[in-house]
Parts: sequence; C-alpha cells; structure tokens
Amino acid sequence: MSSRDLANGMSDSTHPVVVGIDGTFTAIRAARWGAAVAESFEAPLLIVFAKPPRGHSLSDSVTDVGAADIGVQRKTADAILGSAEQAVRKYFRDVRITTAQADGAADEALVELSRSARLIVLGCDDVSLRSAILVGSTTTAVATHSTCPVVAWRGDEATLTRQPIVLGIDHDRDSQVAVKAAFEFADRLGLGIIAVHAWQNRRLAGDVAAPFVIDWNKVDDALPLGPGRRLKRR
Repeated sequence: MSSRDLANGMSDSTHPVVVGIDGTFTAIRAARWGAAVAESFEAPLLIVFAKPPRGHSLSDSVTDVGAADIGVQRKTADAILGSAEQAVRKYFRDVRITTAQADGAADEALVELSRSARLIVLGCDDVSLRSAILVGSTTTAVATHSTCPVVAWRGDEATLTRQPIVLGIDHDRDSQVAVKAAFEFADRLGLGIIAVHAWQNRRLAGDVAAPFVIDWNKVDDALPLGPGRRLKRR
C-alpha cells in the first residue's frame, strides 16, 4: 500500500499517533510509548513498517548487503507488524490499533502520513550529526519535512513518566508551533513545562565578515554578564 493511500485512508477527525517500526527492539519499545500517548489523547495508533530510505550505505558492497537485508525484511513484514501489535496490545487493550506496510522509503511514507497524523514516533538509536550526514537518518528527514510533531524516542522507558516537558524557545514561527504543541501535550498528560531560552553570547570569528574590526568593549557592555564580568578573548 502506498503512503498516499494510507494518508488518504485517515479521516481528519482521526489524527492517529503513527509509529514507524523496523523490526528492532527499540522500535517495539517506541510503539509501546506511542500507544501510551494515543491512550492519553483517546486517539488510534497506526504502526507502519517501511523500508529504510536510500542513502544509508557508504559503498556499493554495503548497499548490496543492505538491499538483501531489506528484501528479507519485506518478506517478513507481516510478522514484524504482528509482533509489534502483540507487544502493544499486551499493555494497551483499549487502544484501537492498525498496522500497515507502506511502499517506498520510510522517510517519504512517514512524511506523507504526517499530513493526517497527530504525532509521528520513531525509535531512534544515538546518531551523531556526522554519521547522520554521511549515512542518512530517517528521523532527521522526517523531522525536517513533517507537518506534525515528531518524537525521536530513546531510552529504556516504554511508558509515560511524570517528568516535565522541556520546551526550547526562541523568536521564530517554529517556536510558536512548539509552544502550542508542548502545552497541548502537557495538558493531556497532566505534566508541567520547563521553558528554556538560550542564546550565544559570542560569535566565532568565522561567523562574521570582519572579526578583527569588532569593538569588543561595546560587545561586552551590551551582554548581560553582570557587573565586573568580561568576555575572555584569545
């Protein structure tokens, strides 16, 4: 089934929590966490299996191995989805669960589904910025292009906790969207919010056109460092 067909099959009033899985234990735990959110929002859960996007391999030989592995996964997609559904139903019997195998790359499928989803959840192992650039990252691609909030789920806790939501804010439009989403989640889950606003006090020399003609004394006076405190410069 294509991702567009899946998205068209979801009514605007449904807005499910969508969890992308790949057969790993991390993805199974992410599906359980997504089910807990769906239960809190009284929303259905859609568990989707899709093949990894192109660009995850660094060489032709690795690509061949990846293609073979993807072929095996596609043949066992029903088993993977069945295992995920069973793991979720064990703890969330009242959540309406649907499973689907999407054609095409996972990032494209999930971005398409985000148009009608309440939330996208992805089990995400630790990936450095460098490795994400080199081998590609489904989570990065989905978070960049999704039209709904995206959670990169990590850790061992597959249930909701009572810890507050940390909200990072600045002054752009995306920050306003994040504020709205954070307060909606906090209200639904009965959690507090910690809002964090941070800025960079000093720009690196490479970030400005003429770093050696900057009046650093005026920069020091303009920064909220407190009386008697000065920036250290090399």
